[in-house]
Amino acid sequence: MIDSVSEMLLQSLEPLDALTHASLTRVAEEVRCERLPPRVKLNASKGTSSLVYVINGSLTVVSEASPPEPIRAGTPRSLKPVFQGTSTELFAFSTVPVDILLLDKAVLEKLQTEENLTGYDVQDVEVNSLESEIFQKVYDACQTGQLTLPSMPEVALQLRNAAQDPNIKVSELSRIIQADPIVAGRIVHAANSPLYRGQRPISGVKDAIVRLGLETSRNLAISLAVKNTFQAKSSFLRARMYALWEHSVQVSSLCYVLARAHPPLDPERALLAGLVHDIGEVPILTYPDFAAEQVASSTLGEALEKLRAVAGVLVLTAWGFDPSIVAVAEAAEDWLRDPSAEADYCDLVVAAQLCVNADTLLHQLSVPPREIAALRKFGLSGEDQHETTQLMDAARNGTAMVTQILQS
Repeated sequence: MIDSVSEMLLQSLEPLDALTHASLTRVAEEVRCERLPPRVKLNASKGTSSLVYVINGSLTVVSEASPPEPIRAGTPRSLKPVFQGTSTELFAFSTVPVDILLLDKAVLEKLQTEENLTGYDVQDVEVNSLESEIFQKVYDACQTGQLTLPSMPEVALQLRNAAQDPNIKVSELSRIIQADPIVAGRIVHAANSPLYRGQRPISGVKDAIVRLGLETSRNLAISLAVKNTFQAKSSFLRARMYALWEHSVQVSSLCYVLARAHPPLDPERALLAGLVHDIGEVPILTYPDFAAEQVASSTLGEALEKLRAVAGVLVLTAWGFDPSIVAVAEAAEDWLRDPSAEADYCDLVVAAQLCVNADTLLHQLSVPPREIAALRKFGLSGEDQHETTQLMDAARNGTAMVTQILQS
């Protein structure tokens, strides 16, 4: 049996091959090796918590979708996890003595998060001493894994992982959603809403998923679960969190409506982008060394405005969201951004915020709407008054329905 694992071997394994030398050194301290005798059955549930690799001998994987698959050490297949997250895999069994390597997935996710955060280029922001102290503590704690970032709700975490499985079945997705009764109820409510309503009312999560579709159900359920993040203990912070949630709902609802009118943007993905665009305020408001109740409202507002973008990037990176959503937290208040001719989710959130707060934001910018790229891309710059009026009328009707789903 192998008692230790070389870094060279670890570097050849997927997805460990993407880690830095320093991270691989830490992986080598965390992995463990086990010897399985012949005729041992390894359930696929093992792969939900650990990455399992064959490093000596062979295993055979049994699945619903294909014939039994032998995995022999030294072959290209052995460089990938035995269980790759597909719902069709049932178990693996040994016919000869086999050495396996196991790595806790939580360890890998922590290392990946730290590498992503280290690679984030923090732009210079002019801050005062209080803001500097808050940010430095938040950033340092995040770099060392000690910051209590808002936890992604468990159902949202499972759904995010499920989104990586192209073969997931309705029954499996239904099981995940039903684990959170509140989210499950909201999914059924959404499926019966005017946005998705069919010919007959439905009462079960499985039927709701069939009506909505797998991708829509996943994104919508994650969005609904994110509401649980906007929580605070003190009455002062609860009021701030409620206001933040209300603003996020308004923006995300308009993002949804605009995305429906502008394919290939996905409406449910747009909804999620709008909901999390200011998520960076949450760790700042709840930071234990920051007595928000004792800070003047204007000072608190300035701190949030300056620090929420980078804090948002830290949160969404820690949550494992893909770059297109992480970028929204970074660029949500970059009102004059114009990286390309095609609208992206950052443009969408910028345009939605400008519409929701048109009276104050457009006045502060002192820039004609026609010179704001995000508004132009969605026909909201006023250059075509008829198109703008139609869009805003549709938005008012649509956002009311979306808001009802999010607030239910």
